Amino acid sequence: MSDSPNNTGLKKLPSATKPLRHYPRASACAGPVYYYNDYQDCATRLPEIFDSCLIVFDWTNASVRVIKLDENGDAVWDNPWLGRHLFIHPVDMQMGKNGELYLLEYGTPWYDGTDGRLKKITYTETPIEIDWTFLQRGGQKYAKARGPGHPREKKSFRR
Repeated sequence: MSDSPNNTGLKKLPSATKPLRHYPRASACAGPVYYYNDYQDCATRLPEIFDSCLIVFDWTNASVRVIKLDENGDAVWDNPWLGRHLFIHPVDMQMGKNGELYLLEYGTPWYDGTDGRLKKITYTETPIEIDWTFLQRGGQKYAKARGPGHPREKKSFRR
């Protein structure tokens, strides 16, 4: 019951529902739900296996996951996705008009950083090699401290 004098809505609130997924971090973010048929004639759309999938991301550990939803909105499976790619504090995701996924990164430094990016993620049946040359140049370019508690803060990258 919500008897607050500031409440302008329901007085009797519905009961809480179970979470879709247990998540022990406070930096989990929900992206879009992908619907395959929304992008009928688009060569870059994600494969049909992604139909009705919720795409989620984590700001802290920069991971992306795909959660398949059934017709009731319950999770069928939950898998990591794009783990070979480096993201720097993702803050938002949105589907584009041709079925591509846009991911906005905050970047490494706080407040005045210049390495935040908007990344476009498209699907192709041909695997694309990832450019690891920045590591061969001795660069810990992205391995420097990325903020408090970042899991890659103290780890080195391996190929």
